[in-house]
This record gives sequence, structure tokens and C-alpha cells, in this order.
Amino acid sequence: MRSTKAFYIFTFLIRVGMGSVSSLYVLYLLDLGLSYSQVLTINIAYFVLIIFFELPTGMLADGRGRGYSIIAGAVFTSLSGIAYFMATGMWGALVAEGLCAIGVAFFSGALTAWIADAPDRKISLQHVYANRTIAEGAGTIIGTLIGVYLASLADRSFGFLALAGGYALATLFAWLFMRGNEPEHSIGEFEALRNAVDYLRSSASMRWALGVQMASGIFGAYNLFWTPLLITKFSQVELGWIWIIMYVSIVISGWYVRHQSKDQDGARNHLTIRTLRSLLLVAISMGLVWTVNNGIVWVVLLTFHEIGRGMFAPYLDTYVNERVPSAFRATYGSLQSFLGLFGMVIAEGAVYLVYQWVDSDASTIPWLWLGASIALAGAVALLCQFRPKA
Repeated sequence: MRSTKAFYIFTFLIRVGMGSVSSLYVLYLLDLGLSYSQVLTINIAYFVLIIFFELPTGMLADGRGRGYSIIAGAVFTSLSGIAYFMATGMWGALVAEGLCAIGVAFFSGALTAWIADAPDRKISLQHVYANRTIAEGAGTIIGTLIGVYLASLADRSFGFLALAGGYALATLFAWLFMRGNEPEHSIGEFEALRNAVDYLRSSASMRWALGVQMASGIFGAYNLFWTPLLITKFSQVELGWIWIIMYVSIVISGWYVRHQSKDQDGARNHLTIRTLRSLLLVAISMGLVWTVNNGIVWVVLLTFHEIGRGMFAPYLDTYVNERVPSAFRATYGSLQSFLGLFGMVIAEGAVYLVYQWVDSDASTIPWLWLGASIALAGAVALLCQFRPKA
């Protein structure tokens, strides 16, 4: 099987799994009796654990093989779904979140590096990553339908069994089709880390990309709170359909980025501007929620938010992977994610402090998003001022 086809199918399978809980996750944690602050605590712990495991897993991917790293990521994430299904409170949720964090750390850097270095890849990286975004959107839509259906038949915990099943299928697929379909790597793990650090220190372009990655951590203010906000206007089943509508926009984003990739020179020269524009769209759409109290308008604004995020990932991944040498590409991806996650931890830490002073009430969420959008717009302005020319 061609590497690009395997990459898309694997992406589709893991997004079916993750989509099964996308519209249920925070609501399920609230069902377990957690407050908004405790939800934030669990997610901060999640990102701290990813930070802890990022570099070792990236180094293993470059030293031992990216295919095996991808398989390990799918296994741990599948186990996290089972653990969440069995969770009964804060500590059970923490264990499940920890397993998911390890899985994500194994994926980080390894998955994008695997396809970037695939010997049989014939199309541009921007085209590949745009197609990945389309596969993510399609998988999330199907996964959401599965998760909402299971929740309506039983309860929200059954969505996490679907997550476990989706990642179990992805594990089997990766074992069959993604092992060994990559160039041989003779570089050692610690040599890969030294090279990645030296490359980041010597490259202004990579330091700019790291700044962009850290700014995207502000997305965390949205990730955890869109369901508690929209559930005040819509039922759980309607929430699932709304999430599907919003994720159709991800498919549109992927199509748009793929269309741009036909102009390969222009795409490379303007990736910095396109990346910043996508971030600005995220900021504006998130901030405007504060101006209205209408559920339908909120859905429209959050759809534009998702379009911006859908464009952001392939732009930044293309920018980075076109510049980083193959030998330590996975380690560098993990290094950037490692440092970039501090942006997410800072953002969610700030939100945690806010909820020490205000009640865990959905009416505070639009105000929270307004502050986050102002911070993100400020970061975009700063990054625009110092952006590389190419």
C-alpha cells in the first residue's frame, strides 16, 4: 500500500475514535462530579505528561523507527478509552488522561515525519497535510455520530469504548501497513536530540515557528468549554449534530489548503502569512461569541473558528517539515511540540486561575473567550512583525 494512502486511512481511523468522545468529553467529566477547575486540572496534568514524554518518544522514533512509535501511540490511546469507560471519579480520569498523554506523545513528531520521509511519496507536503485534514474531518464526523448514538442508547461513557475500538483498529492497521515503510535511520537517539536543539538555536525560521506553536496554545481556552456553553442552548443529540456541522468546515479547510498547494512556489513563499491569517480567524471568531446570546450565531462563529484551525495545522506542519533534515525530523517535531506545549499549559493555567475567582457557570465562557481572543490577536501581531521572509 502506498504510504500516502496508509497515512490517510490511519488518520481517518484515529479520528473516528477521537470523534466518538469529542462532543461528550467535558460533559462526561462533569457527570463524574468534577468542577470546571478540576476539568482544567486534569487537562493541565495531561499536557504536563505530554511534555515529560515528548522528547524521549521523539528520540525513539528517529532511533528505532517511526512506524513502531505510531503503533505504540495507538495502543496507549486505546487503553485510555478503556480506562475512561471504567473511571468513577477524579483519580480514574487522571489515570485515563495519563495513558492518552503517553499515546499522543508517541504520535507527536513521528506521524508527520513518517509521511514526510516516505520513500514513495510523490506529492507536496502541503497537499498531503491538506488531505490529512480532510480525512480528520470525515473521521470525526463519523465518530461523532457513533458516540452520540451510543450515548443516547446507554450513557456518555460508551463513547469511550468507541474511542478504544477506533484506536485498536488503527493499531492493527499500522502493524500491517506502516512498519518498515520508511527510510533506514542510522542516527542515535541522543545525537538526534543534539542535532534538533542545535538546529532550533541556529534557525530564526524555526524559532518563529516555535512562537507560532506556543501561541496556538491559547486554543485550550476553547477546547474544554464549547460543550458546556452550547449545552445551554441545545440538547446532547443536537450538540452532536452541531459538532458534525462544525467539522464539515474542517473538510472545507483541507480542500482549500490542498487547492493552494498546486502553486508550490507561492505556497512556500506565503506560508508564514497564511499561517498567521488562520490564527487571526480563530481569534476573531472566538472573541465575537461574547457579542451575542444566540445559539445559532454561536454555531456559525465556531464554524469559522474550526475553519481557521483546519487551515493552521497543515500550514505550520508544512513550514516545519520542509525545513528540518530527515535524520532527526521526528525528534525535532517532538522538541517543537515539547516547547510549544508550554503555551497550552500557560493558557490553561490562566483559565484555572480565573475559575478560582468566578463560579463554574457557562455565562462566564464568552468573557473567557474574549480575553483569549485578545491575547491570540496580540500574539499574531507580534509574530507578524518578526516573521521570516520565506
